[in-house]
Amino acid sequence: MVAVREAEERLWHFGEFVLDVDSRLLLRNGEALPIGPKAFDLLVVLFERRGKILSKQFLLDTVWPDTIVDVNNLNQQVAALRKVLEDARYGWIETVPRVGFRFRAEPNPSFELVPRKWSHARTVAAVGIAAVILVVAARLLPSRQPSHQTLHSLAVLPLRSQSAGPEDVYLGLAIADALTHRFAASEQLSIRPTTAISRYIDRKIEPRMAGKELQVEAVIVGTVSRTSKDVTATIRLIRVADGQELWSHRFTSPAERLFSFPDEIYRSIAGDIGVPYTARRVRYEPPAAAYEAYLKGAYYFSRRTSPDFARAESAFRTALAIDPHYAAAWAGLGDALGFQDKLAEAAVANEQALEIDDASVEAHSNVALGGLLNHYDFALARREFERALALDPTNPQTHHWYAYYFVAIGDFNRALAEMETARRDDPSSLIIQTDIGNILFRARKYDAAIAQLQRVIKTDGTFAQAHHDLALAYEMVGRGDDAIREMRRAGELNDHFIRSALLAQIYAATGRESDARAQLQQAIQDDASYLCMAYAALGDKPTALDLLERAYHSGSAEVALLNANPLFDPLRNEPRFEAIARRLRP
Repeated sequence: MVAVREAEERLWHFGEFVLDVDSRLLLRNGEALPIGPKAFDLLVVLFERRGKILSKQFLLDTVWPDTIVDVNNLNQQVAALRKVLEDARYGWIETVPRVGFRFRAEPNPSFELVPRKWSHARTVAAVGIAAVILVVAARLLPSRQPSHQTLHSLAVLPLRSQSAGPEDVYLGLAIADALTHRFAASEQLSIRPTTAISRYIDRKIEPRMAGKELQVEAVIVGTVSRTSKDVTATIRLIRVADGQELWSHRFTSPAERLFSFPDEIYRSIAGDIGVPYTARRVRYEPPAAAYEAYLKGAYYFSRRTSPDFARAESAFRTALAIDPHYAAAWAGLGDALGFQDKLAEAAVANEQALEIDDASVEAHSNVALGGLLNHYDFALARREFERALALDPTNPQTHHWYAYYFVAIGDFNRALAEMETARRDDPSSLIIQTDIGNILFRARKYDAAIAQLQRVIKTDGTFAQAHHDLALAYEMVGRGDDAIREMRRAGELNDHFIRSALLAQIYAATGRESDARAQLQQAIQDDASYLCMAYAALGDKPTALDLLERAYHSGSAEVALLNANPLFDPLRNEPRFEAIARRLRP
C-alpha cells in the first residue's frame, strides 16, 4: 500500500467526490464507488501532489514499490480512475504527452479542498465501534491459528468450487496454481508443481491420502466461491502425518482483484508456516477479463482430451482478443495449438509470446519442443531448452521435454537422467512416470518398460497413454493379445489415442494380416508415420517408405525419434530410410 503522510488531511473533498484515505474509500454524494486497490493508491499519490506533473516512472516506483510492472499497468489504472471519476466530464486527470500525468488543482469552479481533523469525540466513538466490530468478528469468523511448524514440503490442491455455475471450477485450479508459483520462490520449501496437483481437480480424495501420494509434509486444501462482486476462499493447512488441521482462514476479495487475490492468501500463510515472504516481481498484470479467460484456457488444457484442447484454444483466443499483449495467453495458445497438430499456428503463437516477454519459460519450452519434434532443428531445440532451464532450473516439464532431445540423439542415459530430475520435482506426475516407460521402450529395455508402465496403470488405470505405450512394449516381447487389448483400452479411455494404424501394426506384427488390412481401412486419417509402421510390418516396404517421406515433409513428431523407435526396424537397411535417418542426426 502506498504510504500517505500522517497529517490532518485524511478526508479530502473535490467537487462531488470525497477521498477517505484512512478507510480507503472514494465517495460520491455519500455513496462508495467501486475502485481497485492500485487505482486508489494512484489517486492518493496524484491528489497529494495535485498541480504537479508526475512522470510515469515516478508513479510506477511509488504505487508499485516492491514489484516490477509494465507501464501498461499504469495506463490501465489511470483509465480505471478516469472512468470512476467521470473524467470526460470533470477533467481531473491531465495527460502530459511523453512525460506522465497531473491531477489538475482547478479543473472547474466546483473544485473544493477541505482538510479535516478527527475530533476527540469522533476518535473515541470510532475506537468504541472498532472494539465492538473486533469482538463480533472474533466470534463469527473462522479460526486462524499459526501452525508453529516449519514445513519443508508442501502441495496446494485445487480448491473446490462452491459456486452455482459448473464453469467456475477452473477458479480452484487457478488459485492453487498461483499459490504454487508463489511458494516455489522459497529455497527452503519443496513445492509440488501444478502438473502434479491438476490431476486432483475431479478426484474426491481425502487430503492425507493426496499428501501421501504427493510425498509432502502438508497440503493446502479449501473451497472457493464467487458472486458478481467478490471471490471468497476458505483455506486449510493439513499435516499429512496425522491429518491435523494446522491453520485455517477465510479470504474475500473484490472480483476485479482476482489477479492479486492469491498474493493476499500467500502473504498471510507464508509467515505462519515459517516461509519468508518474498515480494512478487510482476512483469505484467492483464485486465481482469483477459486473466479470467486465460484461467479457463489453462483449466481446459490440463484435462488433456481432444475436445478440451479445442476449448482451451478458444479461451486463450478470448483472452488475447481482450489483451493482445498478454504473453502468457500467447504461450498457452501455442500449447493448445501444438497438441492439436496446428503446427504453423502454434509456432506463430510462441514467437509472439517471446516477442512480448523473452522470459516466458513456457514459450521457450514450446519453441524447443516444436523445433525438435516438428522441424527437426536440434540446435534450436537444445538452445531453447537450455534457455528455459536457465530461467527456471526446477521446472519439471522442461526437464521432461528435454529428455526427448537426448532420446532423439540416442543418449538414453542422459534422457533417463533428465526424466529422473523431472520425477523428483513432480513425483506424482503420471505423464512423467509413463514417459519413463516410453524411453525404456525406445532404449529396447522392454521388461523394464513393461514393469514401469504396469506401475502407472496400478496407480491410475484410466491413464490412456500408459495403456498405449504398454501395448507397444508387449508387442516387442511377443505378447500380441495383451498388446491388442491395451491399444484398444487406450482408445476407449481417450479419443486422442484412437490410432487404428498402430493397432493394424500390432495385428501385422503378430501374424494377423487380414485383421491388419481391415484395420487400415479405418486409419486413413492417421499420422503418416503410424501408417508407415503398419505397412512396414506387413512387408510392403515401398508403400511404407513413401509414407515415411510424407511424414518427414509434414513435420511428424515420430519421425524426429526415428532412430529410437523399434517399430521402424523392418526399414532400417533400406537406402531411402538411411537417407532420412542421416538428416535427423545433429
